This record gives sequence, C-alpha cells and structure tokens, in this order.
Amino acid sequence: MSYRIEYLTETTDEGTVCHSMQSSGGDLDAVEREAFANADMAKDRYGATGFQIRHMNAVDKVVAIAEFD
Repeated sequence: MSYRIEYLTETTDEGTVCHSMQSSGGDLDAVEREAFANADMAKDRYGATGFQIRHMNAVDKVVAIAEFD
C-alpha cells in the first residue's frame, strides 16, 4: 500500500500542508510511527503542529489525522 505523510501547521484545515513525504511503511500503524518519529524535524523546520496520512491507493483519501503533544 502507498501512503503519504502530510505535516500540517493547523490540523483542523487539511489545506495547511507545510511538508509532505512518501512513507516507506507497509501498513497504517507503521506509517503513524514514521510520522511521529519525524515530528521534531517537521516542528522545527516547518512549524508543523500535527499531520495527516493519505492512502494513495484509495483515491487520495485522508485516513488518519493527529496532533503533536
């Protein structure tokens, strides 16, 4: 499966993507771990406050949204 992690400056607005990356994770749990593992980089470089994950094989559907603590 193919997923894209999109870091957001505002998690209530999917249009506030400040950085995105293709995930190497094979399932949603692995992708979420990858997104949280890169959270410090996204916060420091781009001002991200959270992320959304898109399932690219499901017509670009957002399948998860999370905020950083």
